[in-house]
Amino acid sequence: MVTQITSSISRYHRTCCKTSNKTSGNIKSKSKSYPAGDTANCKDPANTCSKFAYQKANVTVPVMVKPFVQVGPANSFCCNTPTIDNFQFKPHGDKQICCFTISQEICVEIPVQFGAQVCSGEPWIDCHEVSLKPC
Repeated sequence: MVTQITSSISRYHRTCCKTSNKTSGNIKSKSKSYPAGDTANCKDPANTCSKFAYQKANVTVPVMVKPFVQVGPANSFCCNTPTIDNFQFKPHGDKQICCFTISQEICVEIPVQFGAQVCSGEPWIDCHEVSLKPC
C-alpha cells in the first residue's frame, strides 16, 4: 500500500508510486491510503492525482559580504601654470649656484575599483504548522 505523506513534505505529487520514504511495507499517515494497484498505468496522466500540503517555515542563512578595493596605475597631468619662488644665488666652493623652487598644481587620476564578494553559510529551517490550506 502507498500513502500520500502530508506531514513532512511541503508539496507532494503522487507519481508512479514513488515516494522519498524508504520504509518497507505500509507507510502510515493521517491521509488516505491507496492500494499499489491503484496506479497501474502510470504513463497515463488521467490515472494520476495531485494533492498539495502547505507548510509555513522560516529559512535562515548566514551571509558574509567582504569588500575589496583594487587600485590601478595613476596618471598625472598639470593644471594652470607653475610658480617660481625663492630664487637665490648660493656660494658653492669658489663658484655660485642658482637655487629656486617651482610649484605646479597637478591632478592625479587614480583608478579605484570597488566591489564585494558574497559568501553564504549553511541554511537552516524552523518549521511551523502544516496544513492542507494555502499559507
